[in-house]
Amino acid sequence: MCIHLLALHCCCCESRWVQDADLWSWKLPDSRAFHAGLAAQNLEYSALKNPQIWQQLQQLDAQKVIQDGKAILDRQEQLTSAAVARSKLYQLGGAQGLACGWGTCLGVTVQVANTCLLYVV
Repeated sequence: MCIHLLALHCCCCESRWVQDADLWSWKLPDSRAFHAGLAAQNLEYSALKNPQIWQQLQQLDAQKVIQDGKAILDRQEQLTSAAVARSKLYQLGGAQGLACGWGTCLGVTVQVANTCLLYVV
């Protein structure tokens, strides 16, 4: 984790970007998009496994990373909105839960990729 933090610090020139994500503050402009785009790079942060990590981070174009991250966040928002639109109200515990006063929750039925399995989450 230290290598990851140091690499981001070197790349961004400020530790506040790391702090903004670690604390889930998201106060800096395009912070979410930057971190989404950075995660999409699928970089190996261990210098033992990837001796070129420093060079890879230095070669990143921050604006391109943010642009890619915005596209990722837009897609996530579309998927989330679609799931919410399909949501239904479920009685926790069924009839027994109703009798016990367990209440209700929103849920959505999702299909696991490449299977016939359906789950309510």
